[in-house]
Amino acid sequence: MNHSNQSVEIFWKSRCDQNYLSEASCEVQYRAEGDSDWTEGEGDLQLSFHADSPLPFTKYEFQVRCACQGSELMSNWSSSYTVLSAEAAPVGKLDVWSDCGISTDNFECVAVWKKLPRSLARGKVLGYTLELSYINGTQAGLNVSTANLTSSLQGVSGASVSAFTSHGATTASPLAMPIPGED
Repeated sequence: MNHSNQSVEIFWKSRCDQNYLSEASCEVQYRAEGDSDWTEGEGDLQLSFHADSPLPFTKYEFQVRCACQGSELMSNWSSSYTVLSAEAAPVGKLDVWSDCGISTDNFECVAVWKKLPRSLARGKVLGYTLELSYINGTQAGLNVSTANLTSSLQGVSGASVSAFTSHGATTASPLAMPIPGED
């Protein structure tokens, strides 16, 4: 089996064609990673199948079986063939918070966020962008590769975090900043 990179479409060769016996009539079944139920492809298939509306950045498992023309006897299902669907722009927001330890008095807080779920990332997360606004009026942008910023947020008055892939970024999530002296 083989597949195209732009869509979830698979191609195969049947034994009927390889042995020059006749054309094949084939059936396909597929499922997304984590699904227990198979979806059956529709139509009289010969050497290819296109899955409609695949979810972005999702692994699909395919199996094929065929019968040579004039025979009602179908082959066994093939071994599974796994395809990763194309990436798309991420959606949603990150779940972010600041961790200040026991007290906010020293303002030694760090930014922390949950990894963006695969269903929202819709592609490989390449990193995270932090936009920081400081009390003195300056601003800075940081790109980090991990799901936290371990350096201090001392002097930061506002911050937001977004995840980015090769197809775009999530909506920036504002980081709740503690007010010094308030518990």
